[in-house]
Formats: sequence, C-alpha cells, structure tokens
Amino acid sequence: MKNKRMVFSVIFVFLCSLVYCGDLIITFTNGTVISYPLESIKNIVMNTENRVYTDGILGMYYEEFKNDIFDGLLWRKRRNSVFIEDGNLVINSGDGVDDYADLLKEFTLPIIIETRVKLVYGGQNYRTPWINLYYGDLDDERIDIGYLSNKTKEWGGWAFKGWTFSEVKAVPSENTWITIKIEVNSDFGQLMVKYDNEDYYTPVIKKNWSISRKIQKIRYSQPWDSKCIIDYIKVYKK
Repeated sequence: MKNKRMVFSVIFVFLCSLVYCGDLIITFTNGTVISYPLESIKNIVMNTENRVYTDGILGMYYEEFKNDIFDGLLWRKRRNSVFIEDGNLVINSGDGVDDYADLLKEFTLPIIIETRVKLVYGGQNYRTPWINLYYGDLDDERIDIGYLSNKTKEWGGWAFKGWTFSEVKAVPSENTWITIKIEVNSDFGQLMVKYDNEDYYTPVIKKNWSISRKIQKIRYSQPWDSKCIIDYIKVYKK
C-alpha cells in the first residue's frame, strides 16, 4: 500500500506538466494497471502562479485576477470599463449602466462560492455588486445576490433569489469590503457574510428552491453606474 501511494504521488505530480496525447496508464509495483481516459483528465488546469484550479481531479475554480482574464475563452466582459487592475477585477463607472464580467464555466451542484467584493461608489443605496448565478436562459432561472440599504414593501435588504428583506450583516456603507459565501444545492441555498475584521461567517438567509441543472455561468454586474471591485472568486464542491 505504501508503494502504491508513493508511485501514484510521483505520477500525479508528473501529470501536472503533461501534454496529453492519450490515456494515462499507471502501473503499480505489484502489477496492477489503472487506465485514466483522456476525457477524464484533459480539463485539468494547474497554474500555481495565478492559483487557478479547474475541472478534472481537482473539481475547483479559484481566480485572484493577477493577469488579464479576458485574453482567453473563460471570461467575457461588457465594455472596456471592465478590466483588471492591481490584482482586482474592476467594473468602472462612467460608461453606462449594466456593465458586467461573466465567468463562462459550468458547475455541477452542490457547490460553494466564496468571493470578496466591494461597491466603491455610485450604487444609489446599493452596497454590493450584483452576483448572478445562471442555471438557464429564463429570467427566473438565476440566483441574484446583493444588498440594498433602503427597504420598501417590494425590495430591500439582502437579495437571494428574490428580496429577503434580511438586515443580518447589513453592509454599513459604500467602499466596504465584504466576503460572501454562497452554498448552492439543488433543493436549497444558504447565504453567509463576513467583514474583513471577522474570522467567521454569519448566516444571513437559508432558502428552499428546486434547481435540476448545473450553474452555467457566474456574472458580476454593477448596480446603476457604480464602481465595483472584486478581489477573488473561489468555487469548490460542497
């Protein structure tokens, strides 16, 4: 057993630098042979500098926005007011409303999403960027997450697939960094929040729903013509 683990560990490290041209064949010292088809490993991406991990064995995505994410196929943006600056994803003001950045990647439920964000200015009572999780093309086939400080009978407080009116962990002002944790299951979801000076998340709201599909894309969008900054996004299996 010890030899098996050692051999597998060596091959796994070597796997990270392979240019895949066929199935991966692992032969253990006792003669056992394991074959991993190309389709099961071809999507592994390991970039230790940018800390980006996707698909395959790792089943995880982590982006810190150290480099230009829009020079590939995984991210797209609306307008040039969306860009990377100083290790952050920036959705700037001054170029119209509804600017956004999309992560075009599917995630099979259940998953957990963590992201650190702030709305810098211009939100007109919104205190966070919108985070939109799409699982279909219809208007009601998405989960919208955000916070609006002024409440009415129709909207306000935290939005979590509809307005919840919750003021738990209310964002006190613009230009406030918060980290949002979103648990997404097929039958329910939970929203959790913490400030930078906190070590633990506070549960905000738990909500039942029925989602039978994958999350198809994740969008960051600006309320009104606000300036928003995103520090990182992490998606991993629950």
